[in-house]
Amino acid sequence: MGFTSGWGNMETSFKDRYVKSYWNYYLSLEKRLIRTEEYVAFDEVNSGTYSIEYLALLQATCSEVDVTAKAIDMHHNPSFAANGAGIKKWGYELKRHLPGITEQKVMFLKERELTPWANWTIEQRTNRRSQLFYTYAEHCGSPTWWNAYNRVKHARTTVCESGVNYHLANQENVINALAALYVLHRLMLISLDEDAYALIDRSKLFSISGRNDEIRVTTFFDSTGRMALAYEDD
Repeated sequence: MGFTSGWGNMETSFKDRYVKSYWNYYLSLEKRLIRTEEYVAFDEVNSGTYSIEYLALLQATCSEVDVTAKAIDMHHNPSFAANGAGIKKWGYELKRHLPGITEQKVMFLKERELTPWANWTIEQRTNRRSQLFYTYAEHCGSPTWWNAYNRVKHARTTVCESGVNYHLANQENVINALAALYVLHRLMLISLDEDAYALIDRSKLFSISGRNDEIRVTTFFDSTGRMALAYEDD
């Protein structure tokens, strides 16, 4: 697809920088999670298993969610004030640019469907002093994995209904947090270039069903020596 102005080139340049600065770091986090399967299988029976590595991954992943969300907001709205913005403020802005985020489903290892941003509706309101503030809509709130991150970060040894908060650094919360980060990147890349994901190193854990950019195309020579194409759904 050709562009007749410099804007297309700027978008391509930003896409390349985004992949290098954000997506590649996502892949490094994913590799760390994959390595944990040597000790704890990815299985729902192990969803509550907690460890120091899961703790480190939960904090690193959720911190990157915060960083990435703000970067997406500032790209689409350069006037967005990211400094000091919490999940409600950057979340409200984010949903303007990635409107399908709360409904986006992903498959984990092709066998478990996740919706990491479900029930995450944020409203902008005005208080009595005519000041804007952000709040969750009725029956909505922060994602479970985000709440776990905050409790592990700020009150790790506090006892909660499920035990000590440290126990929230478990496999289920880490997988959902990484799925949430994956969704951020996938939707952002789609907004920049529909074909971007097909041309970069892809996730080995998550996929979005039904998207053409999830299909790998390889060439080979058949028995007659003619070149052929093979299509493989990751």
